[in-house]
Amino acid sequence: MEPQPAQPTPKQNLLDKNVPNPLAKNPNFFTHKVFAAIGLILIGAIIAIAGIWWYVQSQDKSSGVEDTTTTTKVSTTSAKTATISATKDETAGWKTYTSINKVYTFKYPVDFTLSTDNTGILDNSSKSYIFSVDSVETTLSVEDWIKANICTSAELCSERVAGVLSNSLQFDDYAHYQSFETVVKHENKLYEISMTSRNADTAVTQGIKSIYLNILSTFKFL
Repeated sequence: MEPQPAQPTPKQNLLDKNVPNPLAKNPNFFTHKVFAAIGLILIGAIIAIAGIWWYVQSQDKSSGVEDTTTTTKVSTTSAKTATISATKDETAGWKTYTSINKVYTFKYPVDFTLSTDNTGILDNSSKSYIFSVDSVETTLSVEDWIKANICTSAELCSERVAGVLSNSLQFDDYAHYQSFETVVKHENKLYEISMTSRNADTAVTQGIKSIYLNILSTFKFL
């Protein structure tokens, strides 16, 4: 029996081979993609929240600065108003008195009148107080003259303090009728400037003392 010729081995189709496909779907591919997307979303959210927080904080600071500026402006305006009120001239519109010998001058309220009984210079509107200026030649100091002529004992006067006028002493005189007193030396004379109650039943009030001090603030030697 003749041997049969060998059959040629059929060519294997490369398409039939189980060749790994790099484009084949990886079972973890989509999972990784989802996590990456979630991560990006979280990062974006954090950035957005941080941006909103920064904006709110900057707005609050701006508002605080505006409020402070407004408060400062109001305070400054109030301070200016208070200063203007504090420096208001209480003697504006008052009359002016000049001594007969042209030694001194001062201003006094319009409702005060010149005294007609020679006990002083001015009477207040109710004629319950009289304003006087008396002078005396002396070599004594202001303090020594007061001790020798007015405050002969401690209980007769209040403590003496520096007066409104330069080089003067001011005190309350309790002897007889109450009065406010200022003694000042000018050249070779001492001047006693007082606001005195006309009778013992009329106490010297703080209101009349305020007027007295305002008169003194305008008193000057010529």
